[in-house]
Amino acid sequence: KEYYGQTNLALDGYVATAPVDAYGPQNGFGFHNLVGNVWEWTSTKFVGPGVDETAMVKKGGSFLCNPSTCNRFRNSARMMFTADSAASNVGFRCAYNTLEASSSSSLSSSAEKGSSG
Repeated sequence: KEYYGQTNLALDGYVATAPVDAYGPQNGFGFHNLVGNVWEWTSTKFVGPGVDETAMVKKGGSFLCNPSTCNRFRNSARMMFTADSAASNVGFRCAYNTLEASSSSSLSSSAEKGSSG
């Protein structure tokens, strides 16, 4: 497939977005895919002269970025994205605490076992 005149060779094994855990954690906090999979659509308003009032900030970069389209391919990169827009290279980040998740499931399992007998 070709994006912006560049052929996607899928050297990473994916022709578009990759599963969130495809490359493992990229820092000491265990975060995955902080930049490069999809632009992160934030809740921050994009403010500027002549900017649509529904404009929001998108950050990071995506699998579509290449030197001729996205030279700001980093976490702090900011671009405008209107609230009524849709694109395969923009998404939002979901986060959860694995300790709380495993504690909750342990409590649920204990409660279910206790109520059955």
